Amino acid sequence: MSNLDWLLAAQENSGTCFILSRRDYEDLKRLVDAWPAHDHPVRRLLVAKLWRGLVCDPDQVPDDVVVTGARIEYRRAPRGEIETGILVRPDVRPMPANGISMVSPLGALLLGMIQGAVIHQSAPDGAPFFLHLEKVTRRDGQSRAPTSIAADGAAMPGAASG
Repeated sequence: MSNLDWLLAAQENSGTCFILSRRDYEDLKRLVDAWPAHDHPVRRLLVAKLWRGLVCDPDQVPDDVVVTGARIEYRRAPRGEIETGILVRPDVRPMPANGISMVSPLGALLLGMIQGAVIHQSAPDGAPFFLHLEKVTRRDGQSRAPTSIAADGAAMPGAASG
């Protein structure tokens, strides 16, 4: 199992919910349809998001969800340094210095994640893998309610958290 295959399984097994804006969904659909290698692990992760993600109109996507253009803060270790980046489409030119392409392994994992989500598992080689989405800051300025998670683990956009 390659590292990218394992990342796909890690996100699927983490129980992490994700939400896609309709615009990101349409962009992903075009990207995966044009992807030259259909068995590429990142492509498979993006296809899984197309199939399993909750798709919302852009004005209905909660502020705490990673969409393209969002500034994100995340950790790759439980007590590690906070890293920052902006999730971007692969055709953005010039690429911002802290840009994370939505078709990179990290960008594919982050797209649609909800602030506070954690993926924490052991890799096939026994090494720990950790990703914690600390904060999402959206550039569009629209204010929406944060996401809450239902008892069954499903994301409920706009639901008041309690």
